[in-house]
Amino acid sequence: MSDTFSEVRVEMEQIGAVYREIEDVYGDDVSVIYLDPRNHFSIAAYLLKQWKTGSIGVQEFCRSLFCGIRRGSFFYNGRWINRDQTLNKEKILTRVQAIREKGKM
Repeated sequence: MSDTFSEVRVEMEQIGAVYREIEDVYGDDVSVIYLDPRNHFSIAAYLLKQWKTGSIGVQEFCRSLFCGIRRGSFFYNGRWINRDQTLNKEKILTRVQAIREKGKM
């Protein structure tokens, strides 16, 4: 039975490490929210909020809602930042920083 969830546990530990790193780097400047990929309602509500605030457009909203819901997906202000399914902390942090820099322009 312990082997049943070993793959999921490794992935969840990687996700947790990325979340902790994001909070360490950005502190109170970001809010980290974990949404269970099985809870489509909460994900739809999150994406709808991001669309209403203008963080994402209709196309990004639909793509994220219909293609981005899976374990290990990372979103920043509604943008799906690991379409390649990477859980590499450095890659994800680099993508977050790029979006933040773009937003400052």
